[in-house]
Amino acid sequence: MKPLEIHYKGKVLHAKMEILDKGFGFTDIRLSSKNGMSIYIFRKERNEWKCAYGTLADDLEVAVIDALILRFDPNVIWVFWWRGKRQVVEVSFPAGGGSFHININRFFKAIILYDKITKEFQYHYHNPSWLKDRHMDMIVEHIKAGKVRIPEGFSPFK
Repeated sequence: MKPLEIHYKGKVLHAKMEILDKGFGFTDIRLSSKNGMSIYIFRKERNEWKCAYGTLADDLEVAVIDALILRFDPNVIWVFWWRGKRQVVEVSFPAGGGSFHININRFFKAIILYDKITKEFQYHYHNPSWLKDRHMDMIVEHIKAGKVRIPEGFSPFK
């Protein structure tokens, strides 16, 4: 399995990774150091990641969890910190929907519509957040580049 890429203090670290358990809402990931001597287990339980085994510096643990979120949630396009809180930005195209939904920390914030006639994207904010037009334009670029997962059989562009 491809190593986990962790961005930490301006460096890119790689950790060997193995999925240990998957089922009943749990995912356990074992990470090991280059020498294989240090082992850490991270667990996803009810959509929350935590370090279940091993001790890391707090900021490194946060960086690992950020990397795990990006790696294992296919709808997440950004993970960053704002005002002391992790911001997880998800963009999805629900099957049968017709619009892209933008969620921040699992809360619905905006939609992006594609007009098939004019071939233009339009967006609408539904709930207040830090999202601005420049962020929505960046999300549209992700959609155009094919970086947003669309369910098989659905295409907003046809």
